[in-house]
Amino acid sequence: MIPTTHSPEPAPRSARPTAGRRLIAAVFVTGLALTGCSSGNDAPEKSPQSQAAETSAAAPAIVEDDGFYRANTLPEPIAEQVVEVPSAEGMSRARLEVLSLDSDGTNARMVLAWLPPTDGPVAQPDQLVAEAQANNGRPWVRLADMDKRTLTEPLQVDSPGGSFEGTEPVSGQLAEAEADPQRKGAAVSSYAGGTTLEAGQPEHTDLIYVDFPAPDSQKVTVLAGDSLAPLADVPVSSNERFDAAGELAQFRYVTTRDGTEAPGDYGAGATRTRTVPLELRTESVTGASIEDKGEATSLTVKADVLFALDADTLDAKADNVISSAADELKRSAQGQTVTVEGHTDDQGEDAYNQSLSERRAEAVKQALEPKLDGTGITLATKGYGETQPSVPNAGADGQPIEKNRALNRRVSFTYTPAAEVNPNVDTGEKLPDIPEMKPADGAVGSTGDASGGQAPIASGILAPPEGNPGPELRIDVDSLTETGDFYALVYSFRTADGSADEQALAGDPVNPEALHFGQNAETTLRSYATSANLALHDEQANLLARPVTAGGADCLCAQNGVNAAAFAEPIRQYAYFPKQGLESESLSLRIADSGRLTVPVK
Repeated sequence: MIPTTHSPEPAPRSARPTAGRRLIAAVFVTGLALTGCSSGNDAPEKSPQSQAAETSAAAPAIVEDDGFYRANTLPEPIAEQVVEVPSAEGMSRARLEVLSLDSDGTNARMVLAWLPPTDGPVAQPDQLVAEAQANNGRPWVRLADMDKRTLTEPLQVDSPGGSFEGTEPVSGQLAEAEADPQRKGAAVSSYAGGTTLEAGQPEHTDLIYVDFPAPDSQKVTVLAGDSLAPLADVPVSSNERFDAAGELAQFRYVTTRDGTEAPGDYGAGATRTRTVPLELRTESVTGASIEDKGEATSLTVKADVLFALDADTLDAKADNVISSAADELKRSAQGQTVTVEGHTDDQGEDAYNQSLSERRAEAVKQALEPKLDGTGITLATKGYGETQPSVPNAGADGQPIEKNRALNRRVSFTYTPAAEVNPNVDTGEKLPDIPEMKPADGAVGSTGDASGGQAPIASGILAPPEGNPGPELRIDVDSLTETGDFYALVYSFRTADGSADEQALAGDPVNPEALHFGQNAETTLRSYATSANLALHDEQANLLARPVTAGGADCLCAQNGVNAAAFAEPIRQYAYFPKQGLESESLSLRIADSGRLTVPVK
C-alpha cells in the first residue's frame, strides 16, 4: 500500500521486524516505508537532536542494525526504506534513512543516511541520482504535497557539472528554474554519485544533504531518484538543525573535500528554485481528456482531429468534434468564461508555433461561439505555441517521440467548472485494442515476501509487442489503493521463465515503438522500463487515468527499473493516478500498447 494516513510511531529497533522480513525487491520498499515513520497523533515527535542525546551514553561505533551498518550516534530516522537492486550476479542492498527535514521558514534541509548491508553486495547511493544526469552525482530528490498538489524540486545552481560546496551566502530573489533534464544535476546538495561503497563494515556512515524551498505543509511525500518508492507523511520540523554525529558520519561533495558538517545556511549557493503544480489527467476512450488544475479545469481535444498538420482552417470533420465539446460546455461551464487555448508540438520555429496556436484557438472560437448562444458562456482565446507540452516531445537523447508530439498538438477549453466535467467528447477516435495478458501461474516467490507476505492481487504474462524479440514478462500487482484524490499502484515485473536477461527490454532499435513499457522519455536509452506509459481504464465510465505529472513531464511514477534488464527477482515499480471519475471496483491496467490486466481496487 501507499497510504497517506499517519503511521504509528516506530518501535525501538530491537522490537522491529528482522531484516529478512523487511526486505523488498528491486529498488522498492515495504508498506511501512511507503508511509514514512512519522509519529501517531497522540505521540510527541522527537527531534533528531533529542534522539541523538539518548544514544550518547553508548561508546561511538559503527554497529550492526537490523542487517545494516550504522553509526550508533545517529538519531532514529523519520522515514526509511530498504533498497534492493537485482542483477545477474545477485541482489545488492542498502537502507536509505531520512534523518531530518528541517525548515528555517525560508528554506529547508533534508539529511539522508545511506547504510550498507552487513552481508552481501552494496547498492550504491547513485540510486538517488536521476538517470538523465547519471554522471553528475547530485541526488534528485523532490517533495510532493499531495493535498496542495505541488511538487518542489531541490534548490539549484547555475553550473550543474561544476564544483559546489555550499559556501556562498543566500542572497536576493532566486530565478525560476527551467524544466530541463540538465537541471536534474544542479541540486544544492552534497554528493551521491560514484560506486565507492565496498562490502563489509565501513569506517563511517555516508550522509547526504539536499536543500529545498521551505514546504508549506507539516508533512510531505519524498520522491528520491527515478524509481525509489515514495516516502509519504515525512514530517517537517522547524529550526531543529541536524548536527552530524562526530567523525562517524560524513558528507561527500562534488569536489574532493569531505566533512562531518553540512556547509552554510539552508539554501547556501542556490541561484534557482522550482515548484510546480501536479497535473491530473483523465482521458475518454475517444482521446479527449480533462486536466484538473484545482480551481480550473481544461477539457482538451487533439488538434489533429480539427486541423491538418500546420493548418489553421478547420477540417470538415471538425464540426462534429466542436459540437460535442459544446454540449459538454453547456452542461459544465454555464455562465463561465472559457478560454480556448492552442498548443503545438516542438517542430518549427518558436515564433511560427506561437502564431499557429493563436490562429487555431481563434478558429475554434469562431466555430464554437454560435453553438453556445444563450448559455451565458463567454469565450476568450490564448495561444501557447510549444511552451506547455503535456508530455515530452523528445526523449533525453534529443530524438523526437512522434506519439508524444501528436498529444502535444491540442486545443483546450479552460474554465472553472459549474459541474464535474465529462471528457467523453466525440472525436471520432477509438481506444486502441491491446492484448489481454495471459494468467500467470506458479509460486509467488519473493514478490509475496516483498508485500508483507501477501500474494499479488493480480498477475499476468506480458508478451513482447510484435517485432520485439524480447522475453515474456510476469507482471504482479501488489496493490491498487485509494489515497485521497489519487490511486496508488504498486506492481513488479520479472522474466516469466526465471532467466536473467540484461537486454530483456531492449527491443528492436529499428522499431523503437515496439517496447514492453513504451518509450522512456526520461533516460537516454528509451528501452529502460518506465511507468509513465501506464493507464487505468474504467470500462464502465469509458475513462482512462494517466500517471500524475508535474510541470508537463515529471511523472510521479517509477522511471527506470534496472535499465533494460529483467531477472528472476521482481523489479518493483509504482505510479500515482488521479481518482476522479473512476468508480468501478476493478480497473484495467494498460501497459503502453503491450497488454492489459484486470486489477481490483483495494
